[in-house]
Amino acid sequence: MALLEILFIENIIYDAKLVVKNCIPVRKFYILILATFCFSCKKEVQPVHDVLLTAPNQFKKYYIAKFSPTNLRNSEGDIIALKSGRFLAAYTRFGSKTNDAAPSQIAGRISADDAGDIWGDEFIISQNIGLKNVISVSLFRDDQTLIHCYFLVNNGVKDVRYYQSASSDDGATWSDAKPVINQGDYLDVVNAAVHTVNHDRIIIPATSTQDASDMSAIFSSFTYYSDDGGKTFAKSNVIKPATKVGGFEPSVVQLAGDNLMMAIRPPEAGFQYFSKSTDNGTTWQQPFQSTLSSSSSPAKIVNVNGILLAIHNPNININPRNPLRISKSEDGGATWTMIADMESSDTNTYNYAYPSITIKNGYLLVSYWETVGTSGINLKFSKIKISQLGII
Repeated sequence: MALLEILFIENIIYDAKLVVKNCIPVRKFYILILATFCFSCKKEVQPVHDVLLTAPNQFKKYYIAKFSPTNLRNSEGDIIALKSGRFLAAYTRFGSKTNDAAPSQIAGRISADDAGDIWGDEFIISQNIGLKNVISVSLFRDDQTLIHCYFLVNNGVKDVRYYQSASSDDGATWSDAKPVINQGDYLDVVNAAVHTVNHDRIIIPATSTQDASDMSAIFSSFTYYSDDGGKTFAKSNVIKPATKVGGFEPSVVQLAGDNLMMAIRPPEAGFQYFSKSTDNGTTWQQPFQSTLSSSSSPAKIVNVNGILLAIHNPNININPRNPLRISKSEDGGATWTMIADMESSDTNTYNYAYPSITIKNGYLLVSYWETVGTSGINLKFSKIKISQLGII
């Protein structure tokens, strides 16, 4: 809970001493007493402070896109604030099938205002330009001129590439998508993963394997980084958690200085794996098992004034992917403390995963998907005041 600021006023005795020392007339002394009293009364009027959110029903949550018979899945999204103050949500829009390789498009919606409780009509950012589908969106703004939408183009279990589309009119229209990364293998980049770190370096954390259909496939992690605004990208060293199949769907958070931390989804469940970089993502150290509990799902971590906030599924079993929890670390990710659950545990009926976090004007703008049994998948949104989390 946010701590109340305690206001201190000078003791009235001090003013009495002024009378003796400086021979202040009694009438002026009374005026001084009255002025001091009124000033102190004014300062003692306290604003209404935030209350720590402790129960899922205390979080206001809204639907960006709900499933329908012809649109069974809306998932893996990201949020960005527009110059108008409204929000743009981009996500993967599937048709009548929900599996990861089913046909899909990259869709978008814009909020009616900065509350995020109402979202406008759906529009298409990119049609399906893959042999299978397009999936896993990251939104990124460069020098306040362009909004970039990065996403995966899936051509099969041996060929997944990374593409990018751009908008110069705050999301109204979008350019044809162009390739950014093509390794000639199965590349995977989780949603909401692309952002800048120190010195305006653009970071794209990724994993890959030669053939995703191979039961013995090993997934390695790495980053692509650009120091010229995304015109060219270089690749870091490749790392792999000490597990049988490696790790999946990494994301990166900036620590102090040129120190970065990569969070890697575990292949089964238990705890996220972390890796550290001391050179702004050029090289990465051997991953280690962290103390951040996790289902077999990605965690999203952001840095708020030196305190790390994670949104994750703390269930140490593979499934279900619930509850959806906010945890904090005040020691650079060494230990974690639960703050609150955004969504509760509900066996396998509901799952909440693949979060995105955008920090804007003292708020966390969070998107994540919600599975409703086997019926379909919705994309949800929550706007959370950071001061309510008791960290600032």
